[in-house]
Amino acid sequence: MKSTDSLRVGWSGIDDVVRYVRARGAKQLEECDDALQDIGEELERLKAASDEALSVSRKLETDIAQGDANLANLRGNKDMRKQVLEISDTEKELKSIDLDEAAKASRNYQAKWDEGTAEEKRLNNEVRQSVGECSVKSQYIFLSIFVSEEK
Repeated sequence: MKSTDSLRVGWSGIDDVVRYVRARGAKQLEECDDALQDIGEELERLKAASDEALSVSRKLETDIAQGDANLANLRGNKDMRKQVLEISDTEKELKSIDLDEAAKASRNYQAKWDEGTAEEKRLNNEVRQSVGECSVKSQYIFLSIFVSEEK
């Protein structure tokens, strides 16, 4: 008889088990809802942190690009200042040159050049004339030797 008594107790125990499972399921469902809500809040917090990090990253990229532009501008300014100094030095050098004296020297050079080229032409003519005379004399001598040998 023990076995049937235990079955009766068992059936009444099933109700307890069902109530326990339902209560436990509801409790687990609440725990899952709470965990899901916590995870959702954590996800929103992480998304906000990610957006903030992206914003900072974009700002840094903008700052770097601006810094590169400023650096290029500074290099350009440095080069320009160097060229301004070179122009200033060249202007000082030009001002230090006596242009009147240079013009006078140029005129003197041109006059001497003209005289020199005229002298060169005269000497070339004399050389040509002398070469021609030598050529004629050598032909005359050759002919006179040739004629004297024929006689």
